[in-house]
Amino acid sequence: MEIPPLNSLNDSISRGRGFVPDQHFISSGFVILPEREIIPDRYLIPELIPGPVPDPQILTIGINDTIIGLNISLLRDYNLTTAQPISYKSILCGFPSFCSYSAYAQCLNTTLRECNQCNMSNAGLFVFACVVLGLLIILGNVLVLVYSIKNSNDDHFNKIKASLAAADLLTGIQIFCVALYNVSWTLNSTSQEIDARQLSYRDSPEAIAGGIFYMFGITSSLYHLLYLSGQRLFAVTYPINYKTQSNATLMLGLALSWIFAALSATVPAWFPRTFVYTYYHTVYLFYPSIRDYSSTSTDLAAPYATLFIFTVLPFLLMTVLTITSAVYIRNYLIRSAKMSMKTDKHSLKKKEAAAIKTIGIMQLGFTVTLVPVVVVVILFYTRYFQCKDVSTPYTIGFYMSTANSFVNVLVYTVRDAKFRSWLKDCLRCHRKQEHDSATFSVQAKKSKPTCETDSSVHAVKSMSQV
Repeated sequence: MEIPPLNSLNDSISRGRGFVPDQHFISSGFVILPEREIIPDRYLIPELIPGPVPDPQILTIGINDTIIGLNISLLRDYNLTTAQPISYKSILCGFPSFCSYSAYAQCLNTTLRECNQCNMSNAGLFVFACVVLGLLIILGNVLVLVYSIKNSNDDHFNKIKASLAAADLLTGIQIFCVALYNVSWTLNSTSQEIDARQLSYRDSPEAIAGGIFYMFGITSSLYHLLYLSGQRLFAVTYPINYKTQSNATLMLGLALSWIFAALSATVPAWFPRTFVYTYYHTVYLFYPSIRDYSSTSTDLAAPYATLFIFTVLPFLLMTVLTITSAVYIRNYLIRSAKMSMKTDKHSLKKKEAAAIKTIGIMQLGFTVTLVPVVVVVILFYTRYFQCKDVSTPYTIGFYMSTANSFVNVLVYTVRDAKFRSWLKDCLRCHRKQEHDSATFSVQAKKSKPTCETDSSVHAVKSMSQV
């Protein structure tokens, strides 16, 4: 990790902490904490109070690995006001949430599974929560995908829902294929191995691929919601053109949504001097981070602006489109009510109003699930949390943000009567198949002795004829 300028480090030391970046970056799906922090390793102490100046006049002492600060027991006789760091070291920021931060120093040669500073009950609970969340995301979106494909012949909305469900599936796949594997590896590793692994993964092919895949899962959902918002506004403002819209035009829009999502996911790779792909040991996933938090604002202007255009701007545009559609529909229905209009067009607008409300709830769910992790990051950079105590709230907030991939399934279940009816039919069909299978099994058991008896009778008759 690149070491920031000395004045930046000294400034953070004067605040009584190890190096913690003053800048942070928050955008849609891109909420980060530093994966490591730099702390003073040795200090230069030129004065001794009380007593004579020692020979040699300069004394260097080490830092306690278990805390971020000076080992006061070694320095109680020294004047620390003139102490200057002469060397630094990089340590992990945060530690797996089922362990105390002291496990970092005390489990150097002991696996976390066997370390007395780690709670295996909490680890089991975390794994269980990940499995449940992953299953809900995958099974729920598979059901939405199947339903939407079956009912997409004459409904543009269902085609977009099917593509959105495929995008949301990526998060569930990542939880099972990446997060759970890394949790298992972490439990069977020492803190020293975790530290070394985190360093070795910086800008590695695994980290780059994993980071792009993580970002792609977020941006694909975002761009689908943006496209859905645009389609709804098109439907309420130009209903005839919307109805006559060709499948080729609709599919082109979906293809562009996937293409822009893929481009957005690779934006950090466009600025290798600003961003680094790395492994986050507290959430067990790969994603981009700031390479040098001490960079000046001018150095970060172009990368941040590009990332804003590809991630934050689509989110803002999506919100504006949905609000515009809602206002348009509301004004139309108010005018219709005043004129007592009960036409087919009025009924159509009501259906569009219901669809816009559904999309609005989906977008609200997308936003709300991001709030907890954003709050934790803000509290970290305002010094409320430190590296030694941020792991648990950040892990909870992070995985709550991944739950937005299941929000759409919940919205469809509550808001879409046809989808609920289809789910009930699927359950009835499954139960009927189980009942028929059980009935067939019982009948087969009953008929088996009869067959054997008939065979015996036939054999006896044959012998008698002989």
